[in-house]
Amino acid sequence: MEKICDFFKKLDDNLKKSLSTYNNIALNLPKNKKCLSDAHLDELAVKMQSVSATIELYKEAISKLEDIYFSDDDKQFVLSVQKNLHGINVKCGEELNCVDSYKKSMTTQITKHKYSEVLTRTYPQCTEPVHDKNVHKTGTITLDNIEGVDLQKNFLELPIAETLESIPPAFYWYTGDKYHKSGIYISLCKDFHIKIPFPNLINLTKEFNSKSIKCKYETLTECQTNKKKIATIYGGEVKECFYVHKKEKFNKVGTPYRCAVETFGNHKLLNFDLKRVSNLDIKHLLMHSLSDDILAILWYQNKFKVRQKLVFTNLDTY
Repeated sequence: MEKICDFFKKLDDNLKKSLSTYNNIALNLPKNKKCLSDAHLDELAVKMQSVSATIELYKEAISKLEDIYFSDDDKQFVLSVQKNLHGINVKCGEELNCVDSYKKSMTTQITKHKYSEVLTRTYPQCTEPVHDKNVHKTGTITLDNIEGVDLQKNFLELPIAETLESIPPAFYWYTGDKYHKSGIYISLCKDFHIKIPFPNLINLTKEFNSKSIKCKYETLTECQTNKKKIATIYGGEVKECFYVHKKEKFNKVGTPYRCAVETFGNHKLLNFDLKRVSNLDIKHLLMHSLSDDILAILWYQNKFKVRQKLVFTNLDTY
């Protein structure tokens, strides 16, 4: 155990030195990626991915140790990130004991690059309970109508917030656990959590059936078997199936009813389309998506009268 503590103390010291060095040069970093050539950007992305991979290994090792030696209430690594984001910062050269250094100085940032994935991660600032006096001031409210629509026996329970500022952000980066992958999550209501997918969007008129609709033959094996039978009976080649089979991912279909920029959400055109969409486009898009979220909450709260934890992590997978 002494060797483990000594290792983390040295790791902590090295991280503080590295962060101090970064802070010294941060003010001189180029603000525009055009200042660097593509070759330099490629080299930078490779270096950052390498460092990120190392950090992930450290995080995995720490999590394993915490699972063995600490209860959920005593695990320090996630706590260290939360406390740092709530304003507790370690000054360069400040002397702290092993536990305090461990809690306060191990932090991460999100960095994106056109040639790389998300390299490191930042964590939500609202993971600890919010104590704003206006949040849940009167607990929850049960609605029997929404915007004049009678819900009849299908109730809807929602927490009450009396100021806009007291409503927390909707999306959070979840670090993951042994049951659920890391990613962006939302909690639609108590005990109902969803991992947000980011499916590719395809053209309505040209590719609407390309991995966007379920195949009548659920599995790929069953589909191929039946297509071979049809080819044998009627002659000709075995046709390729463009529909979605079990364990395959869906594409999303873009329509003018959803957004005037029909391609908004296509992975290849995203950078271009982000500059084209207007406030009205976003309002229209949210009208469709957020109203469906309410339907999902109604379904959950009325289907499970005795609440049970429900987590969807593969919305885009059949």
